[in-house]
Amino acid sequence: MFTVIVVGLIGCGGGAGADGVDADGDGFATGADCDDNNAAVHPDAPEVCDGIDNDCDAAVDDADTDVDPADAAGVFHLDADGDGFGDPATALVRCKVPADRVADGTDCDDEAPAVFPGSPDVCGAGGERDCDPSTVGDGVRFVPNTGEEVLHPQVRPTSEAGAPLTTLVLDDPGALYVCAGEWVMSLDIRADVDVVGIPSSEEVGIWAWDPNTAQSAPGIVVQGGTATISGLAVRAFTSIPVGIDNLGGGLHCGADAQVAATDLVIEDALQNSEFGGAVSVLASCELTLVDSVVQRGEMGFGARSGSGGMMYVAGTAMVENTRFAGGDVDTVGGAILVEDGALTCTDCTLLDNTAAAGGAIAVVGDAIATLSGGEVAGNTADAGAVAVLLWDGAGNPVPVLDLMAVELADNGPGPSIATIDNDGGTFGFYPFDDGTVTVTCDGEAGC
Repeated sequence: MFTVIVVGLIGCGGGAGADGVDADGDGFATGADCDDNNAAVHPDAPEVCDGIDNDCDAAVDDADTDVDPADAAGVFHLDADGDGFGDPATALVRCKVPADRVADGTDCDDEAPAVFPGSPDVCGAGGERDCDPSTVGDGVRFVPNTGEEVLHPQVRPTSEAGAPLTTLVLDDPGALYVCAGEWVMSLDIRADVDVVGIPSSEEVGIWAWDPNTAQSAPGIVVQGGTATISGLAVRAFTSIPVGIDNLGGGLHCGADAQVAATDLVIEDALQNSEFGGAVSVLASCELTLVDSVVQRGEMGFGARSGSGGMMYVAGTAMVENTRFAGGDVDTVGGAILVEDGALTCTDCTLLDNTAAAGGAIAVVGDAIATLSGGEVAGNTADAGAVAVLLWDGAGNPVPVLDLMAVELADNGPGPSIATIDNDGGTFGFYPFDDGTVTVTCDGEAGC
C-alpha cells in the first residue's frame, strides 16, 4: 500500500498576503500592497504630489512628512519672526506653498525680526544682524533698558568732512555702544547708562569739536545716576562751567553722580579751565578710573589749567594703573589737585607735569591723598616738585598725603614736598632722594 503526500507550493513575494498574489508586479503581494492594481503604489514607493497614498502609510501628499522633493513645490521653513527668512531646522517638503512657511531657510535667529541675511549690522551687543560673523556694525547705538533701540545716524565720524558736533542727552537707563572710529559728539548723561566702546583694530573715540562753527563742548558729562564708561578716547573737548568756575570737561563727574571708567584716553583740551584740565570730580561724586591715560596730548591743543592740570578732585576718586602726564598749571598741582576731597591712586604714573608748587599733586584743605606704588617722575615746581600741602592755619582742616612705596625720579628743582600755611605764611620743605619712598605728611606737622 502506498501513501501519497501532496505538498502545496506557496509563492513568496515582498510583504506577501495570504493569497500570495502580486497583481501589479511591484514586488508586494495584495496583503501588503495598498493598491495591487497600481505598480507605482507600494510601501517602498516615494510619496508624490498626485492626490493618492503612494507609500501606503495612510497619508496623502502634504499630509505625509516624506514627500519626494523632486516632485514637490519646494522645501519650506517656519518663519516665526516674520522677516521673510525661515529657520533651517524646520525644513519641510510641501506639494503646495504653505501660508505659514517661507522658501528661504537661512535665518540665523528666527526669534529676532531684525536678524536675517542682508540685514545691516549695527554697533554693539546684539548688533550682528546679517548672519555673517565676518562683518561688523558701525556708528553709535543706544539700547534702553525698556523700549526700542535708537540708532544715531546724525553722529558722523571725523573722517567725514564737515561732520557737525552732536550732543547726545542720555536721560533713560540703558547702554550706548560706540563702534570703531572717532565720532564728532559729546555725551550728557543723566541716568544709569553704560557707555561701551566696542574693541576693534581701530581706536574708538569721541571728538567734541565742531569744524563748522569752531566750537567745542565737554566730552562726557555725568550729571546724575550711575555711569560705566569703557574703551574710549576723548579728545578736543572744552571745559564745563560750574558756578563761577570752569572745570575739566573731558570727563566730568557731577554732584551725587557715580562713574566707573576703564580703559580711557583723555587728552587734548581746547580751552583753559580753572580746575582740572581734563577730569573733574565734584563733591559727592564718586569716580573710579582704571587702566587709563590722562594727558596733554600730541595734537598741539593742550590748554592750560589754573590748578590741577589733569584732574581736580573735590569728591572721591579711586584711581588705578593710570598715567597723568604733561599737565601745565599756573599755580598748584601740575597733574592733580585734591581740594576737600579724597584720592586713592594705586600704581599710578605722574609724569612730566609742571606747576608753581606741587609739580605732580596738590592736597588742599580738608583733603587726603594716598599714592600707593607707581611712579612720580620728571615733575617740575619751585616748591614741592612732587607735592604741596596747602591749609589755612590753626583751627582749619589739615590736608594729608600718604606715599606708600612710590618710586620718585628726576623731580625738581625745588624740594620734593612742601607744606604751606596760607594763613600764617609759613613754609615747610622736605627733600627726598630718588628711589622708593614711604612717608606720611600733613599740612601742620610736615613729613
